[in-house]
Amino acid sequence: MKKLSYFLFFVSALILLVSFIVYLFFSKPILVRDIYTSVNVTLDSGGFDLNGSALVFGKATLGGSSTRSIIFTNNYSFPLILKMDVNGTISPMVFFEDDVIVNPHEMKKIYFSLVVPQDAQTGLYDGGINIMARPL
Repeated sequence: MKKLSYFLFFVSALILLVSFIVYLFFSKPILVRDIYTSVNVTLDSGGFDLNGSALVFGKATLGGSSTRSIIFTNNYSFPLILKMDVNGTISPMVFFEDDVIVNPHEMKKIYFSLVVPQDAQTGLYDGGINIMARPL
């Protein structure tokens, strides 16, 4: 009976350890990217900027809007969930989907929309978009 108790204790401890390792693996981001983003709010006509290394909205007028996208490729053999956050002075103007699921070996286009309030001050607004990818 004592051997059975030791065996059950060992199995329980092993299950707890494996559960903890799995939790740590799935809670830690496996990919983190920061993308610079900016917009120049003007009173006159808007414009655009085709930039391959940043998410630049170019010029936007008061009350105007614009949409840009990035392509995210999941090269892993398991699905990923992307969590995004915007910081900086541009953050109240940028909108995006909260959680994006990208299946294994899938390329997904992620859209970011900019809406400039009618009462915004003219000038440069910038910040960063932080993308964290975790296993689903």
